[in-house]
Amino acid sequence: MGCAACHLAHQQAALGTCDRAAGTRCKAEQSRQARKPASERASKASKGSERASPQRIERAGLADRCTSVGRSGTALESSGQAESPRQRRVRGSERRGEERSLICLAIMGGSNDFQFTPVEQMSTSETSDSKYRYVIVRAPRLAGIPLKCFVWMLENGITASLIKPKLKKDNLITRFFSNAKYEEPPMYVSQYPEELVRLDQNKDGFIQVLHSTPPAERVKAAVSCLPSVELERHDGFRHWTIRDYAEAYRNGTVTPTMVAERFLSALEESNKQDPPMSLFINYDEKDILRQAEESSARYLKGEQLSVLDGVPIAVKDEIDCLPYPTTGGTKWLHKVRETKDDAACIKRLRECGAVLVGKTNMHELGMGTTSINPHYGSPRNPYGKDRVSGGSSGGSAAAVASGLVPAALGVDGGGSVRMPAGLCGVVGLKATFGRTSNEGIIPLNWTVGMLGTLTATVEDALIMYAAVLGHLPQDRIVSIPPPAAFPISVGHPETEAGKLVGALKIAKYTEWFDDSDDDVKDGCYRALELLQQAYGNKIVEVTVPEIEEMRLAHFITIGSECYASLSSDYYNAGMEDSGADVRVGFAIYKAFNNMDFIAAQRMRFRQMHFFMDIFKRADVIVTPITGCTAPPLTNDSLKYGELNYITGAKLMRFQIAGNFLGLPAISVPVGHDHDGLPIGLQIIGRPWGEATLLQLAAAIENLCAPLRKRPEVLYDLLI
Repeated sequence: MGCAACHLAHQQAALGTCDRAAGTRCKAEQSRQARKPASERASKASKGSERASPQRIERAGLADRCTSVGRSGTALESSGQAESPRQRRVRGSERRGEERSLICLAIMGGSNDFQFTPVEQMSTSETSDSKYRYVIVRAPRLAGIPLKCFVWMLENGITASLIKPKLKKDNLITRFFSNAKYEEPPMYVSQYPEELVRLDQNKDGFIQVLHSTPPAERVKAAVSCLPSVELERHDGFRHWTIRDYAEAYRNGTVTPTMVAERFLSALEESNKQDPPMSLFINYDEKDILRQAEESSARYLKGEQLSVLDGVPIAVKDEIDCLPYPTTGGTKWLHKVRETKDDAACIKRLRECGAVLVGKTNMHELGMGTTSINPHYGSPRNPYGKDRVSGGSSGGSAAAVASGLVPAALGVDGGGSVRMPAGLCGVVGLKATFGRTSNEGIIPLNWTVGMLGTLTATVEDALIMYAAVLGHLPQDRIVSIPPPAAFPISVGHPETEAGKLVGALKIAKYTEWFDDSDDDVKDGCYRALELLQQAYGNKIVEVTVPEIEEMRLAHFITIGSECYASLSSDYYNAGMEDSGADVRVGFAIYKAFNNMDFIAAQRMRFRQMHFFMDIFKRADVIVTPITGCTAPPLTNDSLKYGELNYITGAKLMRFQIAGNFLGLPAISVPVGHDHDGLPIGLQIIGRPWGEATLLQLAAAIENLCAPLRKRPEVLYDLLI
């Protein structure tokens, strides 16, 4: 699901202060102008004063939001970054001194009712009046005894009755949701305009496959789109792929049984490391060997089911997969929710012959960005064992990055597949809401969470997507998916497929894109520059209004849905056995009311309008996947967990639209920071535009392949 604790980086308590000198210059506009041709900068110099400047606001504690009203509506602040040398060299226009008074007035309040500007009067163009504002989050990191004390205050009736209303008010939930006025109706489940759906259908260079096609046949069609494979390492590092495993099985180099035995040995070794990698919650040696032996027998007869036959696949412990209980990373949920059958996605993988090797570790109930789990250990990042693997599908991401498996399943409700993929240097794909079925997945949330895949490469993302896609009649979706499409291999830029990639228009909101650490920002810009040099893609500058309101609305939605689904069992059977960050999450969720929830769904309507308007002018939107690389994993967080609001704000900055609006999105590795930690680029697509995402991601992956580094922890199951 989406990450509750990381959302608290934007939602939690305390008063804010407006502390900006009147002479401070605009960080985002400098960065935007610096990356434009000199002639364009000169031609637009006279217009600089017409565009509203971004602003920086300090807020103490966790209340990192402040707002002012412009001609085109409102926008909340996102967490800020120190000005880089590059930005200082290209400083833009002076900020006007009177803005400070306006911001301070907005913080202090004003009218009890807030009126949002109707979406039809707002613009997503580069020259929109909507402002992106940066915030410096000032909040203590809580772990150990301080965290337990904070939990007690939120769960105690007297202190909670004083704290929670103040938290809602100080963090603008009261102002922008409880007391706000909207012109738009609520949108409870993502709905997409037909004219945009058609834009990604019937494209040249794609082949279409019906959802009713058997999984093995879909996988065969996907493989037919890929170039030939050779069982050898290429220059630089790359993981073994699904097709590498299948080729090794076919030519007799290894058998599925041999690979299963090597997997079990490597997993045991990973658990004996100091500290242990803690990648899996549960695995069954006998069941794994049984599956592998059945696959080996099929290969002997030449009757393998698909390219996935015999390939080890890991499953996040949020997805039902017999013979295992589904814990959701807790010590109690499997006691009140029995696993009676495989999830729909698991049944499809079994039809393809995959060997399901166990349940991976995760952040408890998905409520965090780190996967720190006080019950099952904290999965370590293979690129640095002292770093987190990301949440909440951290075990799945780290299992792929370490070479234990070429692919794994996750669940993404608030970046929970794409974020750990980016931090661990693998590929994370979340399809359009409704493209895959959630049957057999813990119902932590209904309208924002869905199945995702974590793979070593983009081609493996295509194969896994082909295997698991397809909705079921009982799935509660509004926009029925059109046939799925698979992209033909990209190849050289001069090929027909390469020309299709070059024709894609890429939207970028520069202020949002640049709100990340320098290494991350520079790595993502380098990837875009390589793409433009090779394929000539056009970058379309856009504005996304109300990004922070969207993040807050997503938090209200995911929190309300989680509370409605699990609160009864949680209070009856799970509270005392839950980690501190989970207890904080439930305490906050309990404070939301029906007005908050309905207003959040009206914000979903507004955001859908903004993003669909952008997709009329561009094929995809690009951002970094996270605002920073993998943060440190500290010893004091291992027993009770932690709440680190500053880091959580950076990690959650870019993923929410994919969940709140149900849009397809993919994270692809594009390099490493100065410490050797992976950097990921996110591509967000039109509804049902997975084929376009995969095609563009494959091109970027190929261009950035020379930059890939070998992980610190790596297991080789084929040699």
